[in-house]
Amino acid sequence: MLSDIPSLIHREIDAGALFVVNHSAGKDSQAMAICLAKLVPRRQLLVIHADLGEVEWPGNGQHIRETIDGLPLIVCRNERKTFFDMVRRRGKWPSAGQRQCTSDLKRGPIEREIRRFLKANPCYHV
Repeated sequence: MLSDIPSLIHREIDAGALFVVNHSAGKDSQAMAICLAKLVPRRQLLVIHADLGEVEWPGNGQHIRETIDGLPLIVCRNERKTFFDMVRRRGKWPSAGQRQCTSDLKRGPIEREIRRFLKANPCYHV
C-alpha cells in the first residue's frame, strides 16, 4: 500500500509534515482518517471538525471521537455567525453557486485552528 503513495507524499511524511483530516462525521471523512492512520505516523496526524452549531447532526462530535482511535481532535466553530444568520441575511438558502456557508462556517474556522495548532507546535514541517 505504501508503494502506491506518490513520492511527494512520502517526502512530506519523511520531512515531518502535519497531515490534517477535516472530519464531518460522514463516511468519506471516516474513510480518509482510517487510510491516513495506516500511512502517516500518528504524531503527524490531526483531526479537525467544524461544528455547525444548530444545524449539526446530534451525536456528530461523539461519533468522530469514537472513530478516530484516539487521534488528536480539534473542534472549531464560527462564533460570530451561524448558518441561519447567513440565510436570514441573504433571504434564501445556499445554492451550488452561493456557498458562503462553506467558507465562513467551515474553511475559515478550520484554517484558523490549523494556524493556531502549528504556531503552538513548531516541530512540524510546513
